[in-house]
Amino acid sequence: SKRNFVFSGSVPSIFANLTELVVLDLSQNTYLVSEIPTDIGKLVKLEKLFLQSSGFHGVIPNSLVGLQSLSVLDFSQNNLTGRVPQMLGFSLKNLVSFGVSENRLSGFFPNGICSGRYLINLSLHTNVFNGTIPDSISECLRLEVFEVQNNLFSGDFPVGLWSLPKIKLLRAENN
Repeated sequence: SKRNFVFSGSVPSIFANLTELVVLDLSQNTYLVSEIPTDIGKLVKLEKLFLQSSGFHGVIPNSLVGLQSLSVLDFSQNNLTGRVPQMLGFSLKNLVSFGVSENRLSGFFPNGICSGRYLINLSLHTNVFNGTIPDSISECLRLEVFEVQNNLFSGDFPVGLWSLPKIKLLRAENN
């Protein structure tokens, strides 16, 4: 039977030994007060990482570039700050869904987020991202959901977004 546990406090650094882990779900832990453990980046077989709606704070660790098998990343509804690591988009070539909405993340649009060509869902809304949305977004040929509303993006909207063949939801208001 499936059991759900609610954690409080901080998440211990125990992940380096769990090398066969495929799914890690620490979501819906509102009593958690923790940074994202850097040793999660050693879980090379991890395919799904769910940390949404918990008490995670601090930055997204650079070590997550090691998650070569990752297809789903959901860090939405936390208190994360700082920038998305520069190489994260380029490293996670199997990403299907990238969700970091409703945090306090800043800096530029995540570089290389479409380099793997599998991305379907990109949700960056309700943060303090700034700068322009790059034309490279038109490389996301499978993109269906693109949510960047409630940020500080500026400049021209990439014209390539309008010609994406599978786009179903596009939100960019309040920038």
